[in-house]
Amino acid sequence: MMPFYKSSSAANGQRGFSLLELLVVMFILALAVSVAAPRLSSAIERTGEDRLVQKFQLLLSDARRQARRQNSETAVYLDVQSGAFGLLPDREVGQFDEAWELSATGARSEMLNDETVVFRFWPNGSSSGGEIEIRAETKATRFTVDWMTGLAKVEELE
Repeated sequence: MMPFYKSSSAANGQRGFSLLELLVVMFILALAVSVAAPRLSSAIERTGEDRLVQKFQLLLSDARRQARRQNSETAVYLDVQSGAFGLLPDREVGQFDEAWELSATGARSEMLNDETVVFRFWPNGSSSGGEIEIRAETKATRFTVDWMTGLAKVEELE
């Protein structure tokens, strides 16, 4: 009968990691995560800002397109106080963060009140025109709605 031997990993020439080696690796990983986390958070925040700005841009383009296609006036509103925006009458599409700084200028006759500006789009492609500035934590954007063509030009600001 063959004798039963318990073989240890050290006896076979195999070696595991020491506690010190594991601690060094964990420290390096913790350091990498602490450096990457703020950058990732900032990137996610910028993505959210970009998404809202694109949503507003799309709303302006769709309103112009809808006015031409349906041969009827279409209106987009922006409440600079609350950040709410959408189609009139009373169809809210989105809302900018309260921390964002919003300013808008438009035709005086198109103001619903002191805080709400309206951009009207007519079937011939023209609009009431105006300008909107949106300043978020990481970016600033200006929308210029041309009164003659109704096209919204988007410009990233410094």
